[in-house]
Amino acid sequence: DRLSPTATIIIAFLKENPISTEVTIRKGVGKSRGAVSYQLHRLLFDGKIYSAEISGKTCYSMSPILIDSPETSVYFMRNNKQQADIISYLCTHPWATRKEIADAVSLPVDGVRYHLKNIDIGILQKGIREDAEIYAVEDWVKQLWEI
Repeated sequence: DRLSPTATIIIAFLKENPISTEVTIRKGVGKSRGAVSYQLHRLLFDGKIYSAEISGKTCYSMSPILIDSPETSVYFMRNNKQQADIISYLCTHPWATRKEIADAVSLPVDGVRYHLKNIDIGILQKGIREDAEIYAVEDWVKQLWEI
């Protein structure tokens, strides 16, 4: 029941990056699409990893995926570069305006507005400063994000 070197690398990646798409895994492990796809299917068949459909994408994890949990949403956001950049920025710069976020992550303000709207409730906090909406992430998100 030995794992191939690629399967071993995938498992190590999933331990560090819970709930990842195949594309994210492929980029993270530096292996070809075919090699990663094959090993994911083998690992699933052997019951070594789990998968679930989230927002139309198949995600993989070392443990069963609770689709409706806020933690799953946080991990899943790591697969979206723009959302990941926004969350990373808010973890270190709480209570930022959309303009401040846009400048920091090199997105247009409307792009930031779009992504903020698509981040699950319970992850973000909203407030008002000088007639502008400001955003921060919940403390538990910061702890998960650092994992």
